[in-house]
Amino acid sequence: MTRTGRSSIFSGLVYCGDCGAKMQCGSSDNGDPRQDFFDCAVHRKHKEKCPAHFMRASVLERVVLKHVQAATDHILRYEDHFRAHMEDQMRLETGEQVRVRKKKLERGEKRIAELKRLFMKIYEDNACGRLSDKRFDMLNQNFEAGQKALKAEAAILQHEIEVQERQDENIEKFIQKALWDRYPRRVRPA
Repeated sequence: MTRTGRSSIFSGLVYCGDCGAKMQCGSSDNGDPRQDFFDCAVHRKHKEKCPAHFMRASVLERVVLKHVQAATDHILRYEDHFRAHMEDQMRLETGEQVRVRKKKLERGEKRIAELKRLFMKIYEDNACGRLSDKRFDMLNQNFEAGQKALKAEAAILQHEIEVQERQDENIEKFIQKALWDRYPRRVRPA
């Protein structure tokens, strides 16, 4: 944030091309927002360690907007290729992530079943007098806490699996959104 209280959407995301340090957002003495800039944090403190790196925020915004428009145009021009490439990439990433999560979910479900079986055993041991009530209560609390944690983790994993499996829909939504924003006269997708 600048001394005028303004910040840039790029704050914390811009790095010096020479030394790799973060570039800090600043403003001019006259307070004109068109004069906001980014400069290298290392250069500010140690001018000999990094040559002056400076960029107006407005120039950065134009460059990024131009790049986004070029990327969108490329996507629209080569929509089928982009869709196929993204689907392949997402399928690889999603497939691996889903496989790992499903394996972890399966292990958790097996452990939940094992805890149920162990609970039945300690219940029987307690009923037969082989396990004291105090020991039974302690073990029961441990089993219940373990089951509760495993069930919560299983719910989270199940949700993450569902999210990963919906990634193909997200690609289509992105393309449709890009088309609508770039060419608003087109029929808006459902």
